[in-house]
Amino acid sequence: MEVLKLAPIFLTISLILCANINAKQYNNRQEIPKKYRWNITDIYKTEEDWIKAKKEVVKKFPLITKYKGKLGKSSKYLLECLKLNSEIDKDLSKFYTYAALKSDEDIRISENLAKKQEILQLYTEYKSIASFIEPEILKIDKKKIEKFIYKEPELEEYRFYLENLQRQKAHLLSEKEEKILALSNLITNSPYTIFSVLSNADLPYPEITLSTGEKIKLNQAGYQKYRTVQNIKDREMVFHEFFSSLGKFQRTYGTDLGALVKTHIFYTKVRNYNSTLELALDPNNISTEVYFKLIENVNKNLNRFHRYLKINKKLLGLDTLKYSDLYVPAVKSIDTEFDYDEAKEMVLNALKPLGREYIQTLKRAFNERWIDVYPTEGKRSGAYSNGSAYDVHPYILLNYTGQYNDVRRKGLMQNAECKLKNAKSSFVRFGFCTQNVYRNKFDFCILQSSFFNCRKAILPLGKSPSATS
Repeated sequence: MEVLKLAPIFLTISLILCANINAKQYNNRQEIPKKYRWNITDIYKTEEDWIKAKKEVVKKFPLITKYKGKLGKSSKYLLECLKLNSEIDKDLSKFYTYAALKSDEDIRISENLAKKQEILQLYTEYKSIASFIEPEILKIDKKKIEKFIYKEPELEEYRFYLENLQRQKAHLLSEKEEKILALSNLITNSPYTIFSVLSNADLPYPEITLSTGEKIKLNQAGYQKYRTVQNIKDREMVFHEFFSSLGKFQRTYGTDLGALVKTHIFYTKVRNYNSTLELALDPNNISTEVYFKLIENVNKNLNRFHRYLKINKKLLGLDTLKYSDLYVPAVKSIDTEFDYDEAKEMVLNALKPLGREYIQTLKRAFNERWIDVYPTEGKRSGAYSNGSAYDVHPYILLNYTGQYNDVRRKGLMQNAECKLKNAKSSFVRFGFCTQNVYRNKFDFCILQSSFFNCRKAILPLGKSPSATS
């Protein structure tokens, strides 16, 4: 009986992972219709506007120092300092978002990468100047902080920030030490930059010819797209050639990863954490116990995943299930095509239960060009939602190849809704959104909608599914 109950679930998983490998392909960015490219002029109309605004905020840097040594003297000084600090942080975040989005369009363009690095340098410079703020606040008695908030109600907006600062007190250092750490950011960010440039701009990805005669380039988008092909020899060739191309640079990747690990160890020791895990979790106030309990519960339920793999192996008619077989659709006879506009309607229909406001946000994202859709040479791989331009809408990067997982990546819209809700609060609270709640409800709606549509297609016309089928 349990097998009958689980069978529809496994069937649904197989069906929804069916991919369309005929998604639109473009050789360069200019070929892509504008409606499929994000519009970063919503942040700054022109690059000249970006430069002008950047110069104006740099003039504010010295203004923060007039509050040095005064934060504990009055609620007025504390409020003014926190307001100015938030304002500068907000501006820097907006500058960086513009530069980062521009750079991610084509990481091969060094001028755009230079703009991104320029803002990182400005941010480091400002954090060095403002390094006195947090150590000075921590010297103020908690009762005095409460009196300040009572006297200046606007400080209530900063309560969470102030309380979180107290929670992390054991890991914050003196003003001089914080200044040195701020300056170190230029060095410690290097592993991420090196990885991105190597993987997206410099790596010579291979070209292969499939059994159909089709010639394809195995960059990261190509790999994700063609790892689902039904022909087993083609599939194995895709995996072998893609990972062989990465393997040629394993020493570079290994050295870069080693540098990143050393960075984490450095901050762990300097900030007095017991482990790099604690360092990673503490900013979000998550204990290591929660992390290990999650792993424990996953391990307890691995038998269900192993069972799914066995069923998948049987459906594929394989004696041995290899890594190269994990992404291929198990149901060969169903050819489900998801072009981008069709996927858009799927998402909108699936998320109707979340309400009108949610759907309106999604429609804005689709219609107002918040999204950069298709992969092109040099574009940053993967997918993300960036809501760091506080008083502008979020932006979503995709590398859409027509697969079901690409449809689910539109779930980055849940971050968009989350960040728009944040925008209704002050910048200091911006980012403290329970995004996983949004992500989980999105996934539930998409899976439920896919399951319903699959069953509707499979069951004979006029026959209603029973509760136990």
